[in-house]
Amino acid sequence: PLTDDFLRLLGYYLAEGYINNNSVRITNQNSEVLNDIITTIKKMNLTYFYTHDSKNKKIINGVAISSSLLADLLMAIGLGNGADLKSLPSFIFDLSSDQISELLKAYFEGDGSIYHQGQKKSYEISVTSKSKNLISQLSYLLLRFKISSRIISSQKRATNSHHLGDIYHTLIISGKGNVQTYLQKIGFVTKGKNIYLDYVENTNV
Repeated sequence: PLTDDFLRLLGYYLAEGYINNNSVRITNQNSEVLNDIITTIKKMNLTYFYTHDSKNKKIINGVAISSSLLADLLMAIGLGNGADLKSLPSFIFDLSSDQISELLKAYFEGDGSIYHQGQKKSYEISVTSKSKNLISQLSYLLLRFKISSRIISSQKRATNSHHLGDIYHTLIISGKGNVQTYLQKIGFVTKGKNIYLDYVENTNV
């Protein structure tokens, strides 16, 4: 059976993961998120080790799961490897809302942000990916919770590069009702992001 831990791990992988040398690696420097990832890994009885910044070995920048079986499984079910190839497996759409929320919570924690928008201090939640397919699938999943979103595509490139850049796709949740529903029914992993629920509930915007 699909466990909540496995679905949360899928969310983290889709947001910030990749497969390298038969290990599944998830990049994140937030200690609260790392602790949640490690707790999830331990519940699944998987072996892991920390990864470090290439320029400063004292900086932990993620976790690597030593499991060729898990790596093969993630590829076999169709999650993809590489930012532009990420995709949700078809079986995800048949899961319960509670199960889907576990995946979304981890994905939006890893790849998302919540912020003020405009002078009226309304809130928005957004995630960005190179995978147009993944962003479209996430938008569809949110409808399960009656959360409407919009998608904006834009070309981005590094300021010190002559490369034309890549197309990135951003999913945006806006409007008090949509943001409030997201925070109530899905939420984030970290307290710093979940605390916004109080602000959203106490504003008229």
